[in-house]
Amino acid sequence: MNKEIEINYEDYRDCSESHRYHPSVMFRNAFILRQIRKYNPKKLIDLWCWDGYLIATIHKEFPGIELSWMDYSHKVIEKNSGKYDFAKFHRWDLGSKEFSYQGTYDMVICSEVIEHIPDRKAVIDNCISLVKPLWKLVLTTQAWTRYKSDIENGHLKHFTLKELEGEAVKAGMGVVLSIRRWFPFYDMQKYVHSLFYKTATCVQKSEMNILKYALFYIVYWLFLLSPKSYNLWNQIFIVNTKK
Repeated sequence: MNKEIEINYEDYRDCSESHRYHPSVMFRNAFILRQIRKYNPKKLIDLWCWDGYLIATIHKEFPGIELSWMDYSHKVIEKNSGKYDFAKFHRWDLGSKEFSYQGTYDMVICSEVIEHIPDRKAVIDNCISLVKPLWKLVLTTQAWTRYKSDIENGHLKHFTLKELEGEAVKAGMGVVLSIRRWFPFYDMQKYVHSLFYKTATCVQKSEMNILKYALFYIVYWLFLLSPKSYNLWNQIFIVNTKK
């Protein structure tokens, strides 16, 4: 049985420069950019911005959008606030029931966050509080097995679409899109990672080189080949509309 470990999120989220090229990150970012093109928000916030690459890409492709990001990590805020002066920065705890941030957005991005926070209802409620009526919450997270790499990286829970949809609907959201993808390739990647954990982790966090680019892009294209499902597969993508 996998043993839960204590995560220092200040250290864990100090992303290496290769983070943006991970196949899963590239796929999620591409999905989010498609939603932006489709719905054309004028005001957007990214929750937990990691290395800031996504919000920088959004700014480059959609310079007219008013951008903000929210985080709780002092290290992430200090590192990114000096690099991305086109965005407004806010420090709040997304998993707190005392969340009282005043502000609403056309699109709220909550990508790979909810699995890290104990109170998922608080996360969903707080996300929804940031969305303007009739606008969108874009959420990604993971389903199925929590492998060693997931637990080491602070995944407290993986979900089903049904339970996340239920929480959103109870909080007053409509479901626009709800799919799962990446089987069997993501499971295979995580299984191999768990077998060769130390070596795989070093490769994952090391600087980019030609071989690593090739490996990441091959896996990315395999992800693109994966079919969509509702009850099966590893990665969850949801788009909600606030009623």
